[in-house]
Amino acid sequence: MRSPDEASMARSFAFAPTLDPATRTLDAEVQLDNAAGALRPGMFGRGAIVVDVHPNASIVPATAVQVTNGKRYVFLLKGDKVERHEVETAWMKHMARSDQRRGAR
Repeated sequence: MRSPDEASMARSFAFAPTLDPATRTLDAEVQLDNAAGALRPGMFGRGAIVVDVHPNASIVPATAVQVTNGKRYVFLLKGDKVERHEVETAWMKHMARSDQRRGAR
């Protein structure tokens, strides 16, 4: 890492036991490469924890998913017609998105 503003991969090794409900944050300690000496003890940063990756998934706004009788559907434009397709979703409520697992592609 050449600068504190540069994005970098890190390994997490300690997490606070609870989230702060007011800020929706969690304290964590990470190990970063600091060969250039750009980081100092006590500095804070912002990060994201990736728990799963779906490189071939289609992503649509959660508001584009219609729920009817417990099934989820999206509408696709095919030429000059609209078709309804059932989909499986993995909800990401904090991002208000739906990651389609199966169906409309």
